[in-house]
Amino acid sequence: MCAGIALGFGLRAALKETIFEAKEIVGIGDAGVTGLVVLLSAVVLGLLVASANSSFNDVRDGLADSAARVSLAGQLLKDYGPAADPARAALCQAAGSAARLEAVDNRMSMIFEERLEPVTHEIRALSPTTAAQTDIKPRVEKLIEDVRLTRRNVFEESNTRSPRLLIAVLVFWLATVFTAFALQSPRSLMAFCALLVGAVSVSAAIFLVDELNTPLSGMISVSTSPLQRTLATFCP
Repeated sequence: MCAGIALGFGLRAALKETIFEAKEIVGIGDAGVTGLVVLLSAVVLGLLVASANSSFNDVRDGLADSAARVSLAGQLLKDYGPAADPARAALCQAAGSAARLEAVDNRMSMIFEERLEPVTHEIRALSPTTAAQTDIKPRVEKLIEDVRLTRRNVFEESNTRSPRLLIAVLVFWLATVFTAFALQSPRSLMAFCALLVGAVSVSAAIFLVDELNTPLSGMISVSTSPLQRTLATFCP
């Protein structure tokens, strides 16, 4: 986009009076080519930001949901009685290993998946002797399976990126827009600063799209706070 600004100022100096003859076509009004490109760019950029934000929220909500299920499973195992203590300890260890990481990432996924295996084995090894225990065992098994499925869905969702070609085309459109703006701007410091601020602002929107599309890494990432709060509710 900065290159587009430089190109626009260069073309303005080279073309001189010729640019004014085509001003209505180049212009940003309803009849101008630049206005059409501005509209396309605004629509696509808005859709990309909305899609990326939706993906980020889905990942955040999925992790919060799995943390809530882990908490409920821990409470049910506590209600089961002393026989479920090994399973509850294994669940605490799995949650604790993941929660100790500073950020949610693929390492957290691998650790949690590995540590949930012994939890599943311990739960399957339980032999209910009362009606309450008979009711609790399948509920806990279902919760653990739901946690594993939710987390797999979360990490699949987190690897969904905006098509790079679409981003490249969008950047090309925006560079074209700033070239047209520079063509019609006076060669002054104020005009240059205004164009530069606009370029940085639009670039920041594209940066947000890229960051929101990677919710498990980068500067904008999902927090481990839900899992840490869950750990505090049922683990000593």
